[in-house]
Amino acid sequence: MRGAPAVDPEDSLRRTAHAMTVDKAAAAIVRGPETSTNIVTERDVVRALSDGADPDTIWASDVASTHLSSVVPTTTISDALRHMAEEGTRHIPVTEGGDVVGLIAVEDLVEVLHRRLLAVPKS
Repeated sequence: MRGAPAVDPEDSLRRTAHAMTVDKAAAAIVRGPETSTNIVTERDVVRALSDGADPDTIWASDVASTHLSSVVPTTTISDALRHMAEEGTRHIPVTEGGDVVGLIAVEDLVEVLHRRLLAVPKS
């Protein structure tokens, strides 16, 4: 699990991209009433810009991925990977008590699985 910047639904696409760049994050959590599990990813930003969006007049809520499932901190790697595969996403919010406390990226899962494979003794 990693942290992710939080942005307001009314933050511009430029502000959202800047927050992601400063935090070296591939996604940002959109915080607001009833939107705490919405996220904006690098892919969402690129898609909006390629469609001609003005980064100063398009809001985070306009491009955010919605209706995402989330996992809890005790979710297994296998279950997180299954959720992401079912949704076709590369990120999944981690929630605790209804609040987003982090984000799992596919890169995190690859790293963990790689370490586990390296730890398996060769026969």
